[in-house]
Amino acid sequence: TKEDEDIEKIKQTLSEEQRKIIDIVMTKKKSIFFTGAGGYEKSYTLNFLIKLLYKEYGMSKIGITSSTGLSVLNINGITLHKFASIGIIDKPFNEIIDNIKDKQYIYNRWLNTEILIIDEISMINVETFDFIDKVAREIREEDEPFGGIQLVISGDFLQLPPVKGEYAFLSKVWKFTIQEYVFLSKPFRQTDTYFINGLDNLRIGRINDNFVTYIKNLSRDIEYED
Repeated sequence: TKEDEDIEKIKQTLSEEQRKIIDIVMTKKKSIFFTGAGGYEKSYTLNFLIKLLYKEYGMSKIGITSSTGLSVLNINGITLHKFASIGIIDKPFNEIIDNIKDKQYIYNRWLNTEILIIDEISMINVETFDFIDKVAREIREEDEPFGGIQLVISGDFLQLPPVKGEYAFLSKVWKFTIQEYVFLSKPFRQTDTYFINGLDNLRIGRINDNFVTYIKNLSRDIEYED
């Protein structure tokens, strides 16, 4: 079909790291965290992966989520809290479980989901990550990480942190859940090596005076047209 042809064309343009991500998820069926700096095609990779997953499993078996209402727009998903139906975790655990079971479509979603995607993971804290794992085990009656659901997690822990609490990777269940890690190291948005290296250094808190001067020299007056 034309869709298959389009998919094959896209695959030919992928980097080795992007292909590795697809292999881990689609062939090895392992839970993964992949990351990279801004401009390294995390979102592009994730959206292509979602397309492959929909084709393989159907939409009802894939949970597409992100940490914030704004970031879900990039992947046509819903927030992780909404998917899990846990609110702000201000009620007793058993009450939250009962509420999920009372809502048949949410209960069925938990039971039917085979792969859960979580984008922009940096803003999800330890408490939330652990709590959703606990909910998944209880609802699915499966004492495996996230009730046996395969996780596909992406984001950059050097971007926005959780509003409160610690990063999700410090969760007690993270190391038992995530089986593979991939770092996207090839930039796609920029070809200026000096600019790319400068941004990468800023990302990890290294500020070079020469690069600051370089950025300042880019400043110019804006010309407005009537």
